[in-house]
Amino acid sequence: MYNCGCGNEIHPERYALGYKVCLKCGDKSALKQKPYGSIIYDHKTAGSIQITNKATFDLYKKNILQIRKEK
Repeated sequence: MYNCGCGNEIHPERYALGYKVCLKCGDKSALKQKPYGSIIYDHKTAGSIQITNKATFDLYKKNILQIRKEK
């Protein structure tokens, strides 16, 4: 029996595949590393996609919502 750092059991087949964390912790980790993006219109003819991490995306989203409320 293998245990994750959180205390949950790691399924033996999952451990055999090389995973050292339980499914729940693996899902959390995957969400943290997921790329996020937004469209930036810095030119009048077309927008570009800015790829960021979750922290930067959340900050951008917060700032955009604040600017929209001010208008």
